Amino acid sequence: MSIFSKAADFFGLSEDSYEEYEVASAVNGYEDTVVEEIPVEKASPVTTHEAVYETPKTDKKVVSLRQNMKTPSATKKHQAVNKNTTGKITILEPRNYHEVKKIAQHILNGEAVLVNFQSVEEDQARRIVDFLTGTVYAQDGDIKRVGDEIFLCTPCDVEIDGQETFPTETDLYDLN
Repeated sequence: MSIFSKAADFFGLSEDSYEEYEVASAVNGYEDTVVEEIPVEKASPVTTHEAVYETPKTDKKVVSLRQNMKTPSATKKHQAVNKNTTGKITILEPRNYHEVKKIAQHILNGEAVLVNFQSVEEDQARRIVDFLTGTVYAQDGDIKRVGDEIFLCTPCDVEIDGQETFPTETDLYDLN
């Protein structure tokens, strides 16, 4: 056998060869008959994988989670009723990321919060802004940058009015 035929046999690519054999005649004198075996290809077993999933049968009623959640308009009405009419704005200056929960609690209480990031490193300030953005989004509020390293977080019933005007370099050094 050559190397190629051995490799083909190993990988099952060669044709199966069956040897033919003769059956010896019977001892009691019947005539000799030659029985030839007909080569038959073996079929590879067909495997099917069927996943059977059965859900447990319960008599309980299925309730959507969306029904239990407040709609944004219901949240606005609820906050407007509980909101103090004084229009209070809390000014906070965090020193590290661990103080973000205190800031978020003010937002969750329906207060507008002015956050000054001058005492925080830049990477921690970004994390705090990301956290507060999520908090404000959950309350259907708004977060705006109002100055260099200063952000205003407002609940849904407070509207921020005005143009964002940041001084340019020429305005900073123009003494006229």
